[in-house]
Amino acid sequence: MVQFMRAVCVLALCASLSSAAVLATVNGETITSEDINALLSQGQQPLTYEQLGDEDKTKVLNDVIDRRLLSQQARKDGIEKNADYKMALKVAEDNLAVNLWIKNMLDKISVSDKDAKAFYNENKARFPEQPEQVHALHILLDESSEAKAKEIIKELNGKKASAREAAFREIAATSSVDTATAQNGGDLGYFQHKQMVKEFSDAAFALKKGEISKQPVKSNFGYHIIYLVDKRPAGVVPYETVAEQMKNAAKMKKLETQLDKTVSDLKKKAAITYPK
Repeated sequence: MVQFMRAVCVLALCASLSSAAVLATVNGETITSEDINALLSQGQQPLTYEQLGDEDKTKVLNDVIDRRLLSQQARKDGIEKNADYKMALKVAEDNLAVNLWIKNMLDKISVSDKDAKAFYNENKARFPEQPEQVHALHILLDESSEAKAKEIIKELNGKKASAREAAFREIAATSSVDTATAQNGGDLGYFQHKQMVKEFSDAAFALKKGEISKQPVKSNFGYHIIYLVDKRPAGVVPYETVAEQMKNAAKMKKLETQLDKTVSDLKKKAAITYPK
């Protein structure tokens, strides 16, 4: 029952009843972007009409127009009198009623940071262990610039500890030949030991928080100057990394609990019989 309700809820969240622009009119019937979004939401990688390129928008719209023409013809041929059609329509109406009712219920559920943190602590076993990680900045200079790298290290070590990271970022932005990270102040984010070349990782993981490599670190890319922003020990992924996911998961858990209770209460009051 819970799995069924969860699937229904996902479908409900994809639906939108907001007003939408008319994209075409077929024999007096309008086709809007929301009509198209309803179909796109059923794909493996849901997109909205607005996210598509011009060529894809034209293709999708033409497909929907073709489908609308076939739908109109089916009605002209009396499909609405067909027994299978009537049964499918009843199922669709039931699903729509449940979808919207569950969506309204979900919209009323609130989850506090305390609730999310509690859910995280109760479900730590579901998270895989992660290896030690570090968050580092680097300045990369070419193979002929070892002397310059040493000068930069000396200059940075002459700064107050509180100003060292900002100074490092400024130099990285103007001097690092790693253009991909230079624009972010040489920021490499968090990484595991095996994600970088050995020389670089060995040096980075040996540093303490707020420390700069004492000597330029040579690799096949050139000379690196490394600043350690933070360290994460090996263990379960920290709550801060998955806080938003935990809020959503805690909200879904509350919804499931409410749905189970509602179904149980309804069954107690209902007159349910089975053929003998």
